[in-house]
Amino acid sequence: MAAPFDIETPLGAPETGCVCEEPGHVPAARRVRAAVSATGEAYRLAGVDGDVVLAVRSGGTTVRWWVHDTGPFAEHAASADPTVRLHDGGVVRVGSRYRSVATDGVASPCVEGVVRPTGTRYAFLLRALPPDPTLVAVFPHTASLYRLDPPMRTRWGRYDHVVVLAQHDERGGRTQVFPSDADAVMSPGDLPGSHTGGTDHVEALNRAGYEVVLEPVTPDRPRT
Repeated sequence: MAAPFDIETPLGAPETGCVCEEPGHVPAARRVRAAVSATGEAYRLAGVDGDVVLAVRSGGTTVRWWVHDTGPFAEHAASADPTVRLHDGGVVRVGSRYRSVATDGVASPCVEGVVRPTGTRYAFLLRALPPDPTLVAVFPHTASLYRLDPPMRTRWGRYDHVVVLAQHDERGGRTQVFPSDADAVMSPGDLPGSHTGGTDHVEALNRAGYEVVLEPVTPDRPRT
């Protein structure tokens, strides 16, 4: 087993940065959802200059967009209809795909998220937990037990197991990562990965630097 993952160290702490590996770097899903239902501002692609896309407004003004991959923009600029539409948050539909652009030369067109620290870290899904009768009357929720390899270590201790609890409510939900033992007996205190505005166990554990996988099946450890 690898050494415990220290969430507090400079090399271990998750960072906010570009997590998209697809050329062109797709925009955040919430911005795409907004763009689909909006008209946007029309531009005509005029070409590319290095890593900069040249686009012309309807009034004739040329603007510059910074992108990671100019290829899709150059291809669309040479098409019969080089028109694109710019939406809030730097979302541009190029052909059938949505791309991210930075319109001021400073802001990153990356999708921003938590970058998993160097090294493979797994959160093994052991089992889903039944609803807690004392909580289900207050809010709908889901909970599961995970085994961490390597264990998470914070200034408060080392954690081999966690329970992820997702609470569903009208404000978008809340997901908490709790210390626990192998029997899913939880201890108080939110661990890294806990967040509001979502109910995704995988996202919570990704934020803590772990990839969610199923527990390996062995003769002495059947999958439950």
